[in-house]
Amino acid sequence: MIRYFLLSLGVLAVAAALGIVIEKDPGYILLAIGGVAIETSFWLGLLLFLVLLAGGHWLLRVYQVGFRGTAKLSGYLVQRRQRRSQRDTNEGLIALIEGNYSRARQLLTRAADDVEQPLLNYLAAAQACNALGETKEATELLARAERSTDGADVAIELVQAEMLLNNGRLEECLASLTRAQRNTAKHPSASRLLKEVYQGLKDWDKLLELLPELKKSKRYSADELLELRRQIALGQLAKLRESNKSSEKDLSGWWQKLPRDLQQDVAVIDQYSRQLVALGAEAQAEELLRQQLRKDWRREWVESYGLIAGSEADKQLLVAESWLQERNNDPVLLLTLGRLSLRNQLWGKAREYFENSYRIEPGADVCAELGRLLAYLGEYERSNAFFQEGLQKTTRALPMKLPSKKGQRVA
Repeated sequence: MIRYFLLSLGVLAVAAALGIVIEKDPGYILLAIGGVAIETSFWLGLLLFLVLLAGGHWLLRVYQVGFRGTAKLSGYLVQRRQRRSQRDTNEGLIALIEGNYSRARQLLTRAADDVEQPLLNYLAAAQACNALGETKEATELLARAERSTDGADVAIELVQAEMLLNNGRLEECLASLTRAQRNTAKHPSASRLLKEVYQGLKDWDKLLELLPELKKSKRYSADELLELRRQIALGQLAKLRESNKSSEKDLSGWWQKLPRDLQQDVAVIDQYSRQLVALGAEAQAEELLRQQLRKDWRREWVESYGLIAGSEADKQLLVAESWLQERNNDPVLLLTLGRLSLRNQLWGKAREYFENSYRIEPGADVCAELGRLLAYLGEYERSNAFFQEGLQKTTRALPMKLPSKKGQRVA
């Protein structure tokens, strides 16, 4: 309290002293600008100057406060747009994964202008458009993606290649992948897409060249790689079969180049033996199946062995009969022995083998063989019975039985 009192006395003393000075010497100020002159006392001029200075300071503070408020509002609006864009991006990606392509395209394109890195939005939106069949819009979005981000050429090429692959445009997809691999080192995604393109184009030689990269990528299991190698081998074999200029020499050359594990593959052996027979190399096919049956007993190979005419029919029959010691109740082997007996014109032995096979497994093939043999031997009634039984086994049951001849009407 005393401090405020003393402070007030000090202010009054200063004011009284200042009043005495002003009264004694008011001073003089003259301001002349052009033809205008302003005269006033020094102390009044000083007061006006202080008032103007205080007013200017106040205006400056008002401006600063207003500017900060505007900046804060602008920043708030920007952050709000960014949060909304991020939310739209997330929802758009979810919609894309769920297959809601129309909503995904709408959300991703709307958010692209406000996100910091719009590349993902453009690429995902392009995939959505492609799924909707809007290829022109998808191409435009890829172009915008390329303009939005530097150094994303490879990613854009890969997305474009996958879209072309999904649309079945394999040649264009291959061109896009070739450009992508020119711009960078071997890329795992590019290798995967190339695999699917080569499979679609049935370019088995190129797919074979790609195998080391696929193995190096470690994206495929050993079983998957084996299945792919099998597919390549069978594809090459089919290409040889479809070629009018392929010969037994070409087929043997292909077999010699085949890896050893594929030379033991069931599907490959089966197709290779069939192709040998088609080219007239039945002796070679007989030798191949004979060797394989010693390692692995398969019904389909046993049946094929009976359909092949080897170079020595009698020895072929003896080889097959040696297998009977361990498999005397195998209906397929008995069927094969019957066919080989026919080739050696041993009618009685053939009939016995066929009848034994029929008793174990009365299939359509053995019925047909018995019907043919009995017709040749003149037993037409039994032959017809076997032919009818075999026909019934190979067709659906007829919806209605025919009436007996006794009650049959004649129109």
